[in-house]
Amino acid sequence: MTDFSAGDNSDLNPLPGKKVISASKNEFIFNTSISGSNPDYLKDHIVFDKLVLPGAVYVEIALSASDELLNQTPACVSDMIFHQALVLETDESKNVQSIFTKEENNKFSFRIFSLDKTDENSDNLKWTLHASGFLSNEKNEKRTRC
Repeated sequence: MTDFSAGDNSDLNPLPGKKVISASKNEFIFNTSISGSNPDYLKDHIVFDKLVLPGAVYVEIALSASDELLNQTPACVSDMIFHQALVLETDESKNVQSIFTKEENNKFSFRIFSLDKTDENSDNLKWTLHASGFLSNEKNEKRTRC
């Protein structure tokens, strides 16, 4: 797999992953790998005999990215939509990519995808959208449910 990371982020939380170098000043991309054994708690999150990434992980991906995108200010995830569950076999791993697009001052839309490993080396990569929403500086959001 081609590594487009912007440096060694090994000391960071494994979520959202390594920041990818992007030509866009308004898009910020993070890559990580998730498998049946990493993060460790996944082996305990089984639905109909399949490992399923818990919804809270998508929220954690967004909040972890906020440290860099919002300069470690308190953050709020809002209008989150779960499009499709990320399901894994116990011995399978998937590349997870999070794309944050700057919408306005201290507000980003985000989308979280996984790459189907069977198509990784082909010209037609198959990305699946799992979750989307907004990430903002808490000060700019109404204090309703954040």
